[in-house]
Amino acid sequence: MQSIGDDGQPSTDYYLLDTQELTGTTDSSVTPEVYTMDGFDSPATQTVTISSEGDTVVKYQYARNVYQLIINYLDKSRTIATKYSGTFAYMYYYSVDSPEVPGYSTDDTNVFGLLTQNTTIDVLYSENEDVDIYYFASYLGTGFGSVSLDYESVAPATGEPAGSKATPDGGYEFKN
Repeated sequence: MQSIGDDGQPSTDYYLLDTQELTGTTDSSVTPEVYTMDGFDSPATQTVTISSEGDTVVKYQYARNVYQLIINYLDKSRTIATKYSGTFAYMYYYSVDSPEVPGYSTDDTNVFGLLTQNTTIDVLYSENEDVDIYYFASYLGTGFGSVSLDYESVAPATGEPAGSKATPDGGYEFKN
């Protein structure tokens, strides 16, 4: 069977899964059975002539299938914000960290599993809680003016703060 490389791709290395000892008549032809296994391509059968030395060997190499992994990172309207895509060998263990999206969060910070077929995974992001903004015009807790808006709550990713205009009390002025 074909091994999996560190990069998740089928390796050029194979490992022994099974052996069979068969008997037959010298100089006769034999065609050993080929297995069918999930996730592997079965090789073509081979017909060989049995040697009188008892050293006839038939080697069947089973190549791993390759599957696609797609991870869609979706915003609240289920629009794809970004995407991860790759092709990997059958039974590859994948572990992909979800990207950080400013103003959004997800419960699926890491997506992982064994790849046994073409796979698409949706990771849903939701906007973080609103940010509270407080405005005031004072110096060390002593009032020297007023503000047009003393509080607002703004969505962190999609909101725009309205802002507030500060007006000094009589006899005072604000300088930057």
